[in-house]
Amino acid sequence: MSGAAGEARVVIDVQALQNPMHCDRGIGRYLRAHVDALLDAGAPVAAVVLNPDQPGPTSLPDRWVDAGLVRWNAPALAREMSAGADPFVYHITSPFEPAVPEDGVVVRHMLQAATAVVVTLYDVIPYVLPELYQRDDATRSFFRRRAGLVHVADAVLAISQHTRRDAIEHLGLAPARVHYIGSGPSAGVTGVTGATELAGAHLPSAVTRPFVLTVSGWGEPRKNPHATFAAYAALAPSVRADHQLVVVCAVPDEGRRAWRNELRDLGLDDDEVVIAGHVDDATLAALYAHTSLFVFTSRYEGFGLPALEAACAGAPVVTSDVSSLPEVIEHPLAHVPLDDAEALARRMAEVLTDRSTSETLRGASARAAQTHTWSAVANRTRVAYDAVTASTLRRASATAGSAGPNRIRAAIVGPFPPSKSGIATFNARLVAALETTADIDVFSEGGECRPSTRSSPAPRHRHFPVDAFGRVFGSCGYDATIYTIGNGYYHRRTLAAALRTPGIVWLHEVHLAGLYQSSAGLFLPGVEPGPVDIERARRVMADAVVRLHGPGARPLGDDDWWRTEAYDEHGYSFLSEVVASARGVIVSTAVAAEAVRALATSDVDVHIVPLPFPKLAPLPALAALAPPGAMWVVSLGWVDQIKQPEVLLRAIAAVRADGTDVRLAFVGELAPRTRTELDVVAAELGVTDVLIYTGFVTTDQYAEWLGRADVAVQLRATSRGEASAALNDAIAAGVPTVTNMANALELPPNVVEHIDATNGTALITELTTTLVRLLNDAPRREALSRAAVEHAASWRFDDLAARVLDIVAATSRQTPTAACRG
Repeated sequence: MSGAAGEARVVIDVQALQNPMHCDRGIGRYLRAHVDALLDAGAPVAAVVLNPDQPGPTSLPDRWVDAGLVRWNAPALAREMSAGADPFVYHITSPFEPAVPEDGVVVRHMLQAATAVVVTLYDVIPYVLPELYQRDDATRSFFRRRAGLVHVADAVLAISQHTRRDAIEHLGLAPARVHYIGSGPSAGVTGVTGATELAGAHLPSAVTRPFVLTVSGWGEPRKNPHATFAAYAALAPSVRADHQLVVVCAVPDEGRRAWRNELRDLGLDDDEVVIAGHVDDATLAALYAHTSLFVFTSRYEGFGLPALEAACAGAPVVTSDVSSLPEVIEHPLAHVPLDDAEALARRMAEVLTDRSTSETLRGASARAAQTHTWSAVANRTRVAYDAVTASTLRRASATAGSAGPNRIRAAIVGPFPPSKSGIATFNARLVAALETTADIDVFSEGGECRPSTRSSPAPRHRHFPVDAFGRVFGSCGYDATIYTIGNGYYHRRTLAAALRTPGIVWLHEVHLAGLYQSSAGLFLPGVEPGPVDIERARRVMADAVVRLHGPGARPLGDDDWWRTEAYDEHGYSFLSEVVASARGVIVSTAVAAEAVRALATSDVDVHIVPLPFPKLAPLPALAALAPPGAMWVVSLGWVDQIKQPEVLLRAIAAVRADGTDVRLAFVGELAPRTRTELDVVAAELGVTDVLIYTGFVTTDQYAEWLGRADVAVQLRATSRGEASAALNDAIAAGVPTVTNMANALELPPNVVEHIDATNGTALITELTTTLVRLLNDAPRREALSRAAVEHAASWRFDDLAARVLDIVAATSRQTPTAACRG
């Protein structure tokens, strides 16, 4: 939308329309009409934006959608708006939205990028009446925070002069920053006063004679319907016989019963008062147009929109004489003292029995309708925009060189050090690479994220516990949220977050039975489940099998339901749920991509991104842990039967029997049961004294073992498309490596020694032969080391980071307008 030359473009936050509590009430009605008025006036509205962490509104005006104005409030829009030289205003139309998480209301990227920030202030009721609205610590904290948002705004747009005065008095705002813009009527319920126009509208069936109308609120003390009830009851019986009282507002059954009891106590029969409840716009318009009198006894209003709507429909209006209400209808007959039921009853009787009084108030209503127009509101708003951008251009110029708003923003959710997970180390390296060119927030599962060594540089990213995502922070503040997911208990909360808030899912494994078992309470470190816990976990797994794999899937039986590998054997990947919730998926191999694409919808891109090779510091010089001439074979990473540690033990025993002095270290964590099983095999083979289990190691200790290794062996019994960060670590360190992993076949020749056998005697034999040859051939080890280091240099974490940011830029959110046409 174009405006006058030099006029600032405007981005208007309309997320109040996503709030079912008031999207069709005062705030929702006001902001719809306000935006329409600005468009009618030719204001340069560049976008109306929604909160991507909240459900989309059920409807939006077609003119907004057809003009392409409706956008998600995302960092990309802030960068787009701030890219040019022209100023832009960010207008928050509902600063007190109770949305969770709050960063979707107080949007950092817009606050940083905009030339000026403007908020609409409808009232300051919680600060004027704190005894009603700030009764506990939670509400007091909420209103303190939101007052802070109003304070940092460059301009505050008050919808009435009274709200402006209260904002200055109760919020301590500088008068020059608070601009009166006024209000207009809701288009959907005004402007239909004749019988012809109302032919298609129907009054509630309980309305059987002329009536007095009030629009009120249940459970809202300031709306004060009791004053209206008491005044109506005080009318002469003959007046009540000719006029019913009609009460419009959403009211629950218990409220209806309470009001009925109150009305009966006042001596009123049920047919005298019609509690209409919530009505649609057409019915409300009919009520406004046909009422003999509109009464509004509120104790406090930011403006008093129902009074203006009734006035615009031609009704005589009587209100309390407090807050902004005298501004709406500027005539002494239109106001009575607050809570003076007798005075209100006298005024009601005058209007209902004296044609002259009624016509006088109808004339006052007509003048109010001519005074309070949306065109006037739009003009005052544009004047405020111009004033605030002129005063803030100097500030914008001073901060134009700031890189922050112009960088991609991303959240990385998953395990980080000190979590005992290879993916934690991977994530730390990824973030270190990303944060050189992007703004990164880390949401860490399993412990506070921190630099991995004392020599690591201080991180530039912010970091928070994983549970803060979705509670304190949402996806609104990021171009993308990336969830890094593996098949273990270090990813339970990450999985829950990914299912709750869609983002890009980075699947390091594509069989997730172990993750679901740990989410059900099994295999948690230091936790011994009791019988009740086990039975619950069994039910959870049975439900997950059917939910994720279709009604034909059958839960596993007693011997299998707790075995992770049994789910793999039955073809239960537990992948469909997280893929269905994803906006995009990253995997490391073509095999994994094939598994994901079989489940993904056509609009979800699946990206194959090989694991990179870390750029390692020079490996340390180490004291020998073995006699001179002894050589070390290491196996890196979590020790599990799928990694075939028993095969490696038997091969080491055969190598030693061949005359080579070799030692074996399993460098990584292992379950006590796994260690017991391996100890039995080692004792049987006579290699217990040359075997070390390191358990979990720090980054520095890990580097020490890479420096000590003469050969690395990385085995896997079956491949489900996963890659191996441990294999890449060995290659990056230049450690000659032997592997039977399928993904290693994608490496160039001579980077690793690949063996074809995958299981059984054939694997033991081939592994033994390869180790004997390699351990006794120093030139061959040196050649493998050179080729490995050279290859590792071709794909580093910096290269990966650039690819990830390309994926982030290409992964768009679903359009917010699909279901929003009104």
